[in-house]
Amino acid sequence: MNNIIIGNGIDIQFGGLEYTNKSIIERAFLNLKTGDFSPEVYTKKIEIWIYILHLAVPNFLNGHYDQLAVLNDEKEELENFKRNYSKKVSISDIGFEYYFLLNELHCRKFNLAFKMRKIKNNIKKLGPVLIRKVSVFLHAMFYT
Repeated sequence: MNNIIIGNGIDIQFGGLEYTNKSIIERAFLNLKTGDFSPEVYTKKIEIWIYILHLAVPNFLNGHYDQLAVLNDEKEELENFKRNYSKKVSISDIGFEYYFLLNELHCRKFNLAFKMRKIKNNIKKLGPVLIRKVSVFLHAMFYT
């Protein structure tokens, strides 16, 4: 599945395959392997978390997370995920929108929501510093 990320005021000029979901993920992982990144932008923790979510794909496909999808949209998207992917899907072929869903359900399964709220409250205190880091991250993801 090829996806293009568009949203939240980010204008992406269509420049071929370099802006597909697959290319962005592969570029991010390559930057981590080569050390060609700012540790503030790409962190090893993000890479590890994506791998954790990818390892859980068979469990998502086998219905082990079904009961955790409580909103109608979540239920519908989880069913779409099951239809669109197999247990052998590569890490870079999963659409970002599904990684967000997998993250949400995986956090529920392991009761990580409380910890995430605590982190979000601490992030709010950072204000402009965080905005700059997010800005640098997005620039690196799309334009390097």
